[in-house]
Amino acid sequence: HPAPCHRPRVRALRARGDSFERGAFLRKSEFDALSLRSFRRETLITYTSTNQSEPLRIALYFLAACVLFLAPAFGDLMQEPLGVPGEVGSVALGSASLFLFNRERE
Repeated sequence: HPAPCHRPRVRALRARGDSFERGAFLRKSEFDALSLRSFRRETLITYTSTNQSEPLRIALYFLAACVLFLAPAFGDLMQEPLGVPGEVGSVALGSASLFLFNRERE
């Protein structure tokens, strides 16, 4: 009589008679939305556990780029235009954020 299993997925597989092969599961390919590429699940799990802050940095750089590129439009919408120095600064900082976003994504 096997030991009781407390994990629902493994219990469900055992109830159906299927066996779970960890190696086969980890060898399957999975799409990573942040890098727009497919990787083996084992690689994604290892990478995710060691670089937990990277997805947050990628999302923040992208958000910063969007906000900075849209800042002149928001200024005009609120009847408070940024002026030439503000627009140039906004585009420069938005470009820098986009560069950092792309660098972190690779």
